[in-house]
Amino acid sequence: MKHHVKLAFAVLALPVLMVAGCEQKYRYPCQDPDNWKAAECQKPLCEVNRDCADIIFKDKQTVPDAK
Repeated sequence: MKHHVKLAFAVLALPVLMVAGCEQKYRYPCQDPDNWKAAECQKPLCEVNRDCADIIFKDKQTVPDAK
């Protein structure tokens, strides 16, 4: 009986823990749009590690159009 209680608790707790830990995180700082204007995400610094926004997101617009 104790085994069933532990199993039920684990099954119910797992989704709660998964949702609680789901904040948006980025693997690299230059993937975060809030950091695109930071010095480390500007060329030539970001070209060293190839983590410039325009390199990471080749097919997506990363800089607003200047009009």
